[in-house]
Amino acid sequence: MTAINYDRYYEGFSLEGEVWNQTEEPMEGLKARIKVIGSDDKPLAEIETPVEPGVLPAGTAGSFEVSYEENSPFIKGYQISFIGPSGSSIPHVAGFDAR
Repeated sequence: MTAINYDRYYEGFSLEGEVWNQTEEPMEGLKARIKVIGSDDKPLAEIETPVEPGVLPAGTAGSFEVSYEENSPFIKGYQISFIGPSGSSIPHVAGFDAR
């Protein structure tokens, strides 16, 4: 991930991220998986969203966006991982107060 911006507001939050394909091959069907973490450190939700473009050429950047507007008073943070073309999970980053 090369950049992430979030907006935390009363109803929930939104994320915008940029990722970079560091491989020498194009990646098709890459998805961002956002796990929403509650104040009790347990998952509230899990959201998957595609990284655009759908085929990410080698050495180029793609982006994703997501909004979550449920259980707002209970949100502690988020964790982001990515689902690669083979379906394997690629862990990455946590934000707000999540670990």
